[in-house]
Order: sequence, then C-alpha cells, then structure tokens
Amino acid sequence: MTTITVYGIPENDLAKYVDVYPNPAINHLSIRTNHQIQISEIALYDMLGQMLYNTKAVTSENGACHINLANFASGVYMLKVVTTENEVIMKRIIKN
Repeated sequence: MTTITVYGIPENDLAKYVDVYPNPAINHLSIRTNHQIQISEIALYDMLGQMLYNTKAVTSENGACHINLANFASGVYMLKVVTTENEVIMKRIIKN
C-alpha cells in the first residue's frame, strides 16, 4: 500500500483534520480544518452523484467555511473538500 503524505499527514488520516458540523445539519453546515490543511474548494453531491453546490472556499475569521443548506431537501449528501494541495476528502452529511 502506498501512502501519500501532505504536510506530513498520511492521506488516510486527512479526514481526521477536517471537522464538519453540525451533522446532522438543519440550515447551515460549517467546515473547519486545522492549521496544516487549507481548503480550496467545497462541493456537495446528492446520493446519485449530481453536484448540487460548488464554490471556492471562503474562510471566515474563525477559520471555518460555511454552506447554507436552507434550500436543500432533507436527506443524505456527500461533501467533497479539496485542499490547496489537491487532496480530496469526502464526508457524509445528513440534512434534517
């Protein structure tokens, strides 16, 4: 097995450095990383693989990116987070 390292973090461990909250979410979702990983892009997909939301990351003062989910239907979604090093992290999101 080959492990790719980004900023000294093995690829398998990258997801641990990205916090997505609250999950389940109601109207908004926040994505925060530690100081070693920076987000360049965020996308949200339905379970059929259709992209519903895509944006270049805009980080707030507290270091989090935010997505407004108010217009999304309740269900399960996949969140794709792309780092500035082009590493991809996928997280399952539940929208109530």
